[in-house]
Amino acid sequence: MTGYQEILTDPSYAGQVVTFTFPHVGNVGVNPEDAESADPVAEGMVVKWDPTEPSNWRATERLSDWLTRHGRVAIGGVDTRRLTRAIRRQGAPHAALAHDAEGNFDTDALVAAARGFAGLEGMDLARKVTCAQSYRWDEMRWAWPGGYARQTAPRYKVVAIDYGAKRNILRCLASAGCAVTVLPATATAEDVLAHKPDGVFLSNGPGDPAATGEYAVPMIRGVLDAGLPMFGICLGHQMLALAVGARTVKMNHGHHGANHPVKEISTGKVEITSMNHGFAVDGQSLPEGVVETHVSLFDGSNCGLRLEGRPVFSVQHHPEASPRPAGQLLPVRALHRLDGRLTGAGTGTGAATPPLSSCLPFVNHLFAFWPGCGREGTARHGHSGVAPAGSAAGSGRGGTHAARTRSGGARHRQPRRHAAGAAGAGRLRCHARPHPHRRGAGRRRRSAGGARTQFPQPNAGPADTGRNAAGARRHRPRALAAPRGAAGL
Repeated sequence: MTGYQEILTDPSYAGQVVTFTFPHVGNVGVNPEDAESADPVAEGMVVKWDPTEPSNWRATERLSDWLTRHGRVAIGGVDTRRLTRAIRRQGAPHAALAHDAEGNFDTDALVAAARGFAGLEGMDLARKVTCAQSYRWDEMRWAWPGGYARQTAPRYKVVAIDYGAKRNILRCLASAGCAVTVLPATATAEDVLAHKPDGVFLSNGPGDPAATGEYAVPMIRGVLDAGLPMFGICLGHQMLALAVGARTVKMNHGHHGANHPVKEISTGKVEITSMNHGFAVDGQSLPEGVVETHVSLFDGSNCGLRLEGRPVFSVQHHPEASPRPAGQLLPVRALHRLDGRLTGAGTGTGAATPPLSSCLPFVNHLFAFWPGCGREGTARHGHSGVAPAGSAAGSGRGGTHAARTRSGGARHRQPRRHAAGAAGAGRLRCHARPHPHRRGAGRRRRSAGGARTQFPQPNAGPADTGRNAAGARRHRPRALAAPRGAAGL
């Protein structure tokens, strides 16, 4: 399995312990090119099997050695799929991980640490993972055989607000022809406008959006008043929602990992996305002039918004972390068909902003490049010592649980329930693949003559005769493999 290094270094997992349900974590080792930040951010890792020896030409270090070098706790031998089911049903629990070479543990102290974790509500983690000062970014996406190239002829200037930005998001912007300037999460509107950007990007990040919004919302409102195009993802989506007057709510276990189905409301299309969030925008709280563009098909939660008549939009998922093959991510038409002029305050000049058409080339170019961009102003998306008390979250391949059932001989795929959480002595979150077929659920196969035959599963009852309607013998169905995926504690 790949992706564990990106998950453990994703700043959005700050303060969380991540558990993986896939059995081969560590099989490709680690390397400096795949890290999303300088050091691991997740507090710990839980797996079923101990990491295997790396077998990949890009590996430069074993996963266990890398974790030890960075002082991160990891534990094996845990039934992570059972843990995933518990998190899915009961929410993200608090947890504590500890290591001692002699096996001496103060159990009472560890239990107290887990119980004493305050949770993620009210916690401003973006301030802890943001950059200390502004910097320029010109590294583009990895490509064979040269690896990461540099953007030497940018066409647009973009300011990226770092609430916990992943490196690959910045690479996508650079590959889209943007000269990227990254500013800390605490930057003001004046700081942003001083760079005279063509657009502003609000990044992903960890923590409670309401806590981060205390200093982020005034900045976003000031930039909106200046009439600049704006695009946000994940925490940036929630920040934009708060800035326009909506509310955010805490989720039971959140959405974490790949394969999350999201519906684009304007077209009815379903997009398979990657997510990592424990809070959500309350779609019922969106004010007039703000349109809900995407919703989750797991629980109906808000996954996108846009401002009517303005090049401002955001999505909850991570557009650059697509679970689909890159060849399926086709360019799409521009999201805004607007004309006229935007007027705004906050530029310090009191003059009207340039015609919106002068902003659209940047917006349209970014939308067409970004994998999974959609219509109506939204992006169509679509990855040791003692861990401090934290919240456990699910991350990995599965997103939520999906069960297969059959009704009237037709095959249906039902939404999976997913778990998420934080780390250390805190909450757990999980991700997993679908379950095997449940006992008694019917399945169809082709008979020897090629016709489809409906028959029940083994142990379904006396109707399971071992013969099809024509009386010909046919094979009994075999149980599916156990679910695959990753889960977060």
